[in-house]
Amino acid sequence: MTFETGISFYLIWLLAAAAPGPNVAFTIATGLSTPLPRALLAPVGIGLGGLVYALGVSAGLGTLLKASAEAFAVVKWVGVAYLVWLGVRQWQAAGRSGLAATPVKPKTGPVVCLQAFVVMVSNPKAALAYAAIFPAFIEPGGTAWQQFALLSGIAAAASVTVHCSYILLAARLGGWQVMRARPALVHRASGTIYLLAAAALALVRRGVAAA
Repeated sequence: MTFETGISFYLIWLLAAAAPGPNVAFTIATGLSTPLPRALLAPVGIGLGGLVYALGVSAGLGTLLKASAEAFAVVKWVGVAYLVWLGVRQWQAAGRSGLAATPVKPKTGPVVCLQAFVVMVSNPKAALAYAAIFPAFIEPGGTAWQQFALLSGIAAAASVTVHCSYILLAARLGGWQVMRARPALVHRASGTIYLLAAAALALVRRGVAAA
């Protein structure tokens, strides 16, 4: 793979990762409700989830999800249920945040990373994006697994870059004085974003979407 090809792939993946979807919704909600720097572990979890899908695509997972409506539906509804659960928890936290006797503890870094990983791997549209974009950059004359490994690393770096940007933007919004004075508002906002992401994921059909 040439340097120019690698840069082209990186830029394409930046655009794919930046497109609105469950992953973007998760990082924005996390940036609103989780303090820095632990919130920055969300992009790490998404990047790791992307590596899983990259490996899966190299093993034929993308083809399976394209061909099997049942497999696509299972992965999709697992993701929907998880996002709904996250949204409900944030709304519950909003209620508890107003009670001095039961302060809301921020999520730990490992929990943030794990939640992001689960959101990523339970988004079948991400797998289809990998399956659609990766083959276009595999050169017939090269070793396939080496090229997949390189593309996987570039895609993970692009995803982390994009989602870190979303986290930092959301953190600035969450740092507004009105937000600091009203933590319940932050939890409700992030919970609503999770629920909207769940609704959007529930409506998707098989096809190509953002990573």
